[in-house]
Amino acid sequence: MKHRLKLNLVDFSTIAYIVITTVLVLLFFNDIENPIYHIFMRIGFFGVLLASIYIRENYKHQLTVLLSSLIPLAFLGYFYNETASFNHLFFNNFDGTVSQLEFNIFNIQPSVVFSEVFNYAWFSELMNFGYFSYYLIIFGTPILFFYKKPEYFQKMLFVLLTSFYLYYILFIIIPVVGPQFYFKGELAVFTIQGPFGHLIKFIQETGEVPTGAFPSSHVGISLLIGYYVFKYFREYFIFTSIIITILIFSTVYIKAHYVIDVLTAFIVTPIFYYLSNKLYISLPNLNKNT
Repeated sequence: MKHRLKLNLVDFSTIAYIVITTVLVLLFFNDIENPIYHIFMRIGFFGVLLASIYIRENYKHQLTVLLSSLIPLAFLGYFYNETASFNHLFFNNFDGTVSQLEFNIFNIQPSVVFSEVFNYAWFSELMNFGYFSYYLIIFGTPILFFYKKPEYFQKMLFVLLTSFYLYYILFIIIPVVGPQFYFKGELAVFTIQGPFGHLIKFIQETGEVPTGAFPSSHVGISLLIGYYVFKYFREYFIFTSIIITILIFSTVYIKAHYVIDVLTAFIVTPIFYYLSNKLYISLPNLNKNT
């Protein structure tokens, strides 16, 4: 067997984000807690990425190709949490400004009032299910493309990942942590009822950090996925749109986001899609048909 290591545009997108944030660590070395840790993590991610590329290119079993192609999606949790270590480098926290603007517009804090008014067990569980469904559609949609529309798989994955990375760069530049971290005491919590409620609470306590509220990547990425489903899998769109609608409302209900975060995502996501799509078209034709 002739061993090869051929990168495609999805690989380059992930490598570009690793390089950009590595430069950030080096530039602000003395302002970031434990910068050596961040550098070694990047070396590790780069090594895992190269290993996944090697497996994808040399072991052409369908499942092997799929799993190795989805490796960058597994990095996203770390990259998201990591923005909490970087989001103080350019500006101070903007939550006071965002929450005050929200109060000026609505004369209430919607994230607080929403969960207070709709404090029903069934509704709480519905909202928590909606929020959890975000993790399902992030992986489920690329898998659907891989098996049903393989000719569009790499482009869809490139646009999805690049949009994530653009959101993370915004989180670093614009530090907003959201109601769950900014509000204090009872204002920052919501009633936990049912298995999905406890699951989301567990995710928040173990995986959520004070970062990444503005604009809402949960909403933005969900809108992007909704667009792709509408364009290529119209038969699933009604079901998908219902899930995404519940998900959007859930981000405010569980106090992960302000309404302003949600509304801004409707503006930012088409811009990120346009930029990511343009990049895919304009970059060299590197194994685009994988």
